[in-house]
Amino acid sequence: LTTIASDDANKGSTPGDFGPSLDVDNFTLNADNFCVDRIWSGYYLAISRANQALSKLPLSPLDDATKNRLIAEVRFLRGYFYFNLVRFFGGVPKITIVPKPEDANNDEFQTRASADEIYSLIIEDLTFAVDNLPIKGATQVGRATKAAAQSMLAKVYLYQENWTKVLELTQAVISGSSGG
Repeated sequence: LTTIASDDANKGSTPGDFGPSLDVDNFTLNADNFCVDRIWSGYYLAISRANQALSKLPLSPLDDATKNRLIAEVRFLRGYFYFNLVRFFGGVPKITIVPKPEDANNDEFQTRASADEIYSLIIEDLTFAVDNLPIKGATQVGRATKAAAQSMLAKVYLYQENWTKVLELTQAVISGSSGG
């Protein structure tokens, strides 16, 4: 959605093959567009899975260091998912637990939080990730690292116009003090 809307890309394998993506290109999206539904549904499915993992990891027989790293990885991902949602939709429902089936339609899980509340959650998740993820080279390739979390958090602060934090985090990544 973002590359089509920015004109960095055009949708379609043929000139007339736009379909619902033309609405993205023309900024005429609405809730009926399947692209919007897929973004919303996909990210909330991912958030649901992250919340499930966060509810189960503390109960795991894994050693504390491994559990903490895995929790940090999951929170990194949840922060990323919410960051994309808040940029697309502004305030969205803030769901940080696994609701019981009987609570699924509870207003608590259906009401939009403010964009500021979502950004606070994102910053909390990514800060936890920065503080608890290993440096590059101390984990398997493809897993989240401290520098990845710092970079993502810097991008969040960029959207918040917190230039001091952006500079602090990006300098840490560039200088390698975060472990690259």
